[in-house]
Amino acid sequence: MKIQGTGKNGIAVSGAEAPSAKRVKETSGASGAVRKDRVCLSDDLKQIREMERSGRGAEEVRMHLVEALQKKIREGTYEPDSRKVADKWIGAVLEETSKE
Repeated sequence: MKIQGTGKNGIAVSGAEAPSAKRVKETSGASGAVRKDRVCLSDDLKQIREMERSGRGAEEVRMHLVEALQKKIREGTYEPDSRKVADKWIGAVLEETSKE
């Protein structure tokens, strides 16, 4: 049995984040034997959780980069590479038009 729900940001998740997945339910079958329901996390959920764990330190690194960029802008020393900006912009426009 696969239990799925909606997690953060509307991402479909299965396993422990699904509301009913936190319970282990014991039931009796026709033979009287006790069965336990189990929940198995999908590989996708495991990958999402691993990415969340590995990305926790990234916020500090990004803030350091943002602060350095803000300092350059305040001092008037920021010089963006116009060729890179144009290449990215053109690439994004071409990608968007190819979807239509």
